Amino acid sequence: MSDFDKARLHGVPPIEIVLVSEVLNEADFDQQKAFGDLINAAVVRNFKSARLKSQTVSVRGLARVIGIQPSTLRRRIDGLIAAGWLERMDDGSIRYSQKSFDFGAPASRAMMHKFAASLRRAGWVDFRPPED
Repeated sequence: MSDFDKARLHGVPPIEIVLVSEVLNEADFDQQKAFGDLINAAVVRNFKSARLKSQTVSVRGLARVIGIQPSTLRRRIDGLIAAGWLERMDDGSIRYSQKSFDFGAPASRAMMHKFAASLRRAGWVDFRPPED
């Protein structure tokens, strides 16, 4: 074990902490490449989650969660709409676009495989996607 003992890690094996950090860092890197930066990635992720749950996104609420001004968020949303990641509907609402699903669904599955591979490296059970 490194310079950390089990008490300082609350019983969590160091490999698990390392693997989670590596997977999240890789996801951040991939999303920065796709969306320009992690703020845009967070905006897109929130709209994706909302659409999949048939919910709306409050610009004020999302701005508060992300930690930016609503006016800044609106400009970012406009840029994401222009890039095709989000789409404005006829009623003025904004949602995650089909282009995003075309990119994001396979990327989400690939990320799940990375999570599963990391869990296996940490000695956890074999994780597999559910049968269709």
